[in-house]
Amino acid sequence: MTNEDLFYKAYSYLNNGQIDLSKEILDEFREKEETIDIKLKKGALLIDIGSISNNESYVDEGIKIFEELKETTGINVNYNLANAYYAKFLFNRTNYLTKDNHLLFKAKKLYKGEIIRTSPQINPELYINLANTYDYIGRTIDSLDLYEKVLNVYPDSRALVNKGITLYKYSFFTNSPLIILKDAYNCFKLALEDSDLYFDLRDISEKYIGIIEDELNEGILNQEINNALERFPEDNFEEFMVNFCLDNKLYLNLCNFCQRCENSIGDSIVIDNMIVKTKNELKDDSFLILSSYLNQIKMDYVSARFLLILSQYEDINLDFITKNVHITNTLNYEENDIRIQLLKNSFTSLFNILDKIAFFINDYLEIGKSTKNVDFRNIWFNSKGKKINKNIEYLNNSGLNALYDIYLDLEYGNENGYLRNIRNNLTHNFLRISFIKINEDDKTIGVFTKDTIELAKIVKNSIIYLIRLVNVHEDFKSKNMVEDNIPHLYADIIKL
Repeated sequence: MTNEDLFYKAYSYLNNGQIDLSKEILDEFREKEETIDIKLKKGALLIDIGSISNNESYVDEGIKIFEELKETTGINVNYNLANAYYAKFLFNRTNYLTKDNHLLFKAKKLYKGEIIRTSPQINPELYINLANTYDYIGRTIDSLDLYEKVLNVYPDSRALVNKGITLYKYSFFTNSPLIILKDAYNCFKLALEDSDLYFDLRDISEKYIGIIEDELNEGILNQEINNALERFPEDNFEEFMVNFCLDNKLYLNLCNFCQRCENSIGDSIVIDNMIVKTKNELKDDSFLILSSYLNQIKMDYVSARFLLILSQYEDINLDFITKNVHITNTLNYEENDIRIQLLKNSFTSLFNILDKIAFFINDYLEIGKSTKNVDFRNIWFNSKGKKINKNIEYLNNSGLNALYDIYLDLEYGNENGYLRNIRNNLTHNFLRISFIKINEDDKTIGVFTKDTIELAKIVKNSIIYLIRLVNVHEDFKSKNMVEDNIPHLYADIIKL
């Protein structure tokens, strides 16, 4: 039997739960001459057998092999290392804010790097593992988006199971959980139709089906879920606005992901409750102050989104606004019309909202930073360097973790770090928008529009995660909970 045949046989055993037989094949690889190919196969088996059998020493051995290969040969083993760091997190579920270079952050960075490298191809296994990582961090909406990207291309049963689990959790945060629960139920049912579904995913699907059937009666579960919400005919600006927000998922509500009912339209998200110290004077009342912050954040988002939408609505002629504005021809194909300026103003306003979120966190969690020195980059750290602020270090709060991870993406991420550079150019320098890109920092109109929509999605999610931060923290204060008390049955992906 060839090495390749042995390797796939080991994974066949793993997928059927025959761990001891897969270990026997691993032992065969241990005895072979250590070529690069043997090391790659042995490292992969160590990580996956270790993950399934809860043997951290196997995973550590696999990490050592792949790190040595990366250093000595330069071959790409990032995906394998990402799987290993993800597996180690499952052994050591430390709070996301308590450890520098957290295992989940390392895994996420490697997964995202591989997605960028292999784009535009969608590798289901890669996307699903990144989605699982996002979900553990607390970025539920981002996680669901990734499962959807897979399922729009492949009928992947693993994506169905994990999407179902995430939807089940997500239903606890929505005002109308019925449709979300039914959608989760259908995900598990569809996954079970796959005769090749991994043994552990089959078991988990059946458990969740039982949980949901206990919560909803059979009549409700057997009702067909309506098709996606119908779009408006776009006869006027309001209808264009609604369609634009639905198409890009820019509404501030928890049903916007599903888009199967009228609840998907509008900015309805609010805080469930807030327990704060009361003051004798209304002007000093913490609840009213914090509510004012949130109202301002929501309205800033709505107005920034309006500028974005207006820049895209071509049925209104806006040329009259700049007809008497004299613009110097700089001979570099630069565009300066009012729609581009609306886009620029929208982008800047959206990014500024993140600093207001930091301002809210500072007051709500009583971090104690001076109001003159609070922004989305420094709210996480104490005054000396990059050590996590002691006021939030041990708050195991999924909303807070999600916001911190968004900060990391904007600061260090391969995918979103460029957005901060755009903001810096708009705020402190200038950003040239043109039909033809001449210099490296130039943006074409189409690309800048996509960038602004991407930032709008990030800010929308950030506001939703901020609301979750408050709701989870209020539960913690009122029920002495450590984290949102939601049943957890994660389906961890086995690599083929």
